Amino acid sequence: MTVYGALYVEDLYTEGLHSVQVFGVLIEPTMTATASIIGKTYPLLFVGWGVFQSIALTLNVLYLYRRYGYKSKAGYALLALGTLCIISTVFIRSTEEPGLQRTAHWATALLFAFLYAIAMGMCLLSLAKKSRKFLGTFIFFVAMLALMLALLIFVGKGGAIESIPMWGVYVILLLTNFTGMYKESLAEPIRNA
Repeated sequence: MTVYGALYVEDLYTEGLHSVQVFGVLIEPTMTATASIIGKTYPLLFVGWGVFQSIALTLNVLYLYRRYGYKSKAGYALLALGTLCIISTVFIRSTEEPGLQRTAHWATALLFAFLYAIAMGMCLLSLAKKSRKFLGTFIFFVAMLALMLALLIFVGKGGAIESIPMWGVYVILLLTNFTGMYKESLAEPIRNA
């Protein structure tokens, strides 16, 4: 869904934008469509994405906690609340009409991102105190969230504010959970220069 959100275009977004064809695949480089907008056209796929997304992210963040010995009741609670938020987001349909439904949809979507970011950020910060690689990863994580916030404030809602942080989190979780480069870095204490 995040890849589709980066490429998907509705007619109202296409003015002045040009599509590109690469190896026979039409690419619309807009980063304008949020998953919620796509969910209006494909509601069942959106629900499936939300359920899969919450399960995959929760399991991977829990694995990150377990792999590096991070224990935090607050982190577990934030993940549980974040999961409830994303599930709520996909079942409260997005609408362009102002009102309670739109407010609830966007509030739960933003709460999901906020709660998961804190749960993951707390763990990365704890590990950053023990490893330069984790410190670099934590800085990248914070910079990515700052970029998302800047895009939200200065550009408004769009696929970029969802896609960029999600892709970054996927990369971080892949590297931390399924490679040895971080595990080994914790064996070397950080020395003050």
